[in-house]
Amino acid sequence: MLPKITHQQFIVLRLLYRGGEFSSIAIKSLLEHYGITQSMPSFYQFMARMIKSKFVHERKETIIEDGKHTGRKNMYCISAIGRTQLDFARYFYQQEQWIKGTNES
Repeated sequence: MLPKITHQQFIVLRLLYRGGEFSSIAIKSLLEHYGITQSMPSFYQFMARMIKSKFVHERKETIIEDGKHTGRKNMYCISAIGRTQLDFARYFYQQEQWIKGTNES
């Protein structure tokens, strides 16, 4: 069976797995580091699909500057389902590497 996550989802899930909770800006920046550029609306649609698939949890954090509410930022963390999907993808590709190594001998 093939993994059910895309490369882009894998990158995000790996970040969240290793580091806990991240803002949307931090996640978008990481994706850009890997050459994945998106408009903010496209990025938020991508994250909405991650939430709908139950791969991540979202939390809205209030931003307060000088004692005044100035906005909100979205914070994301990996869910149990996301961890399972990430673990399966990692296992699958490690096995594929092992299979390639034995067939080339």
